[in-house]
Formats: sequence, C-alpha cells, structure tokens
Amino acid sequence: MFDYADVMVIGIGDLGGWVVELLARAPGIDHKKILVASRSDDPGRKRAYSAWAGSSFIGRGPKVVFIQLDLFDIDKTGELLRKYKPKVICNCATLQPWWIVSEISPEIWTKIESAGFGPWGPIHLTLIYKLMQAIAKYEIETLVVNCCYPDFTNAVLWRAGFTPTCGIGNGELLLPGIKRGIAENLLIPASNVATYLVMHHSHVAQFMTYGRSGTPYFVKMMVGDRDVTKQFDADKLIMDGIKDWLPGRHTHPITASSAVKTIYHLLFDTGELSFAPGPNGEVGGYPVRMSGKGVEIVFPDGITMERAKKINENAQKKDGIERIEADGTVVFTDSARDIMKEFLDYDCKPFKIEESEERSVELLSCYDQLKKKYGQKKANF
Repeated sequence: MFDYADVMVIGIGDLGGWVVELLARAPGIDHKKILVASRSDDPGRKRAYSAWAGSSFIGRGPKVVFIQLDLFDIDKTGELLRKYKPKVICNCATLQPWWIVSEISPEIWTKIESAGFGPWGPIHLTLIYKLMQAIAKYEIETLVVNCCYPDFTNAVLWRAGFTPTCGIGNGELLLPGIKRGIAENLLIPASNVATYLVMHHSHVAQFMTYGRSGTPYFVKMMVGDRDVTKQFDADKLIMDGIKDWLPGRHTHPITASSAVKTIYHLLFDTGELSFAPGPNGEVGGYPVRMSGKGVEIVFPDGITMERAKKINENAQKKDGIERIEADGTVVFTDSARDIMKEFLDYDCKPFKIEESEERSVELLSCYDQLKKKYGQKKANF
C-alpha cells in the first residue's frame, strides 16, 4: 500500500475497468501510483491486478492498488481522499451505466430515446455530487475528471458551488473520424491534424440516430498553420467514422482512451490542445488546453465564447434539457416531460441537485416497471 496516489479511478465497471487497464499501459506511467476504488471488493481487486499484470508484459510497472470505497459515505470518502491525496481523480461511478436504458424492447426504446438523454441525468449526477461534497468538506486539492454525462452534470455541479475540472468522451469520440478522413485525403499522418470543436453530447446522439446534426456545432480543422475546414464536409467525415463504431458499450475502449488522454495531460502538465466536455462547469464541450493547473478553454479565429455557449445551450434542448438555471435547478423540455410521463409514468419536473438521489430512485423504479411490462431485449453488446 502507498501513502499517496498520482491517479485515483473511482467506479470499476465496464468503462472504469477499461480506464484502469489502458492507464496502466500508458507511456510515462511506469513510476506512478494508481489507486483503484470501488464499492465492490472482489471485482475491483481483480481488475487492479489485471491492469498491473497486463502492464508488466510491456515493460510498464506502475503501482496499482485497490481500496474499497462507498461514495454514499461522504465522511469516509473524505478521509480516504485526505489519506491518499490523489493528484487526479477520474470518476466513472454512476447509479446505472448509460447503455442499460437501451435494453428495453427496440420499438419502445426508440420512442423513449426521442426524449433525449437529459431526463436520465439524476442517475449520473448523484454519485459525482457525493464525491464533490467530500472533496469540498475535507478541503482536498485535486483535479477531477468526471466521466458521467459531464456536458450536463458538470454544469449543474458548478452552479451548486462544485467544479469538476472537466469531462471526457462524448463530442471527442467524433474527432478520430474527422482526423482519419483528412489524413487519408491529404496523405499525411493523422497526428498532423488539429481540431477545434464546440459540440454537445446531444450532437453525438443526433448523428447516431439521424446521420446528421439537427443543431449547429463548430469545428475548425487545421494541418499545421493551414486551415483546411472548407476543403472537407465535416458531417461526412463524422459519419464515415461512426459507421465503423462497435455498438453500445463496445465503444468503451475509445471512451476510456479519451479519459486516459485527459488524465495524462493533467498529470504530466502538457498544455496540449485537446477537447473536453463540461470544462470548468460549462454546458457541452469545448476546445481546451490541459495542464497541471486544470483546463483552459481556447478558441481559434472565427468563434467567440458567447457564440460557443449559445451553440451548446441550444443543443442541450435536443437532450431534453430546456435550461439549467443559475442556482442549478434543471428544467426539462415539454417534449421530454411528455414522453417520460407517457412511457415510464415518470414526471420530469424541475429538480435541484439535492433532489438527485431521490429522483434517481424514482426513475430507476419506473424503468424497472417498464422492463417488466414490455420485456427486455437480448443485448447485442
């Protein structure tokens, strides 16, 4: 056991497991200390060993240690954080993985999905809220990478006085398709392509469902100092990438790679251009530079912060979120409320962050009843 941690990964389900596995194999991680934390002892301990054992085959050697942690116990969480003083915390803990809600019969799920992902927000907000309370109460100095619907949860947390550093994935998952398309067309390495992206989680859902974005987003594509944006159809590049995605949670190795990239930039103070959802409590995703101090939103010529905020705040309505008020109260769209009421008998009324746990219990109960009524499809992932 060790007395401090460079990185602490909380929540070792499918996504968190991939984060630990990939992080342990990352270049430069050899002498770092990784703390793996989960409420479940046996699978968490075995995942920690698996990550270390796999890394040993390729000459890495980070120390990977498991501890049991229950985020519902805020004081115990705070005591553990004070003991290990992690430089970076990566939170993957949620009350229910995102992909579980798609396991209802396809015809019903298609209708529910049209409400957007926002109504499921309380499920992903509850545990990160517990974590941030522990960090604040015990005055822990750390950088927090939140993997649980950060376009939404980080914005709610910020308005309630808590600020995770940033999120991972979502809009960033579309960037490899853009870079691959440009690289293949111009016969250059994909690493030579730089992108500035302003995009919300809902844009990704729109592309996956409709093959296009129904609301504006911003992307600027650069090769060195040359702006090549007008040479390419961004929508086509994105869709060419999406068509090669594996389904459902099989995207987790890509999402986990986004998390490891973010951890790496923060831990090694790189200052590199990147992308992150929910940086410093903003709605949606932005181009950022990451360092040991946190993240800084950066824009190229052609867009301002005001315009970028409007893009993401407009796009969140497609996720069923009308707005997030100044005090953190979440107001859902009328359409989302109607759909959730019709199919789950769940009232998507406005809620405050303090109500997220209660709302999660109600929402999960409603979903269990829906599965009993319509049956559960066999997952193909």
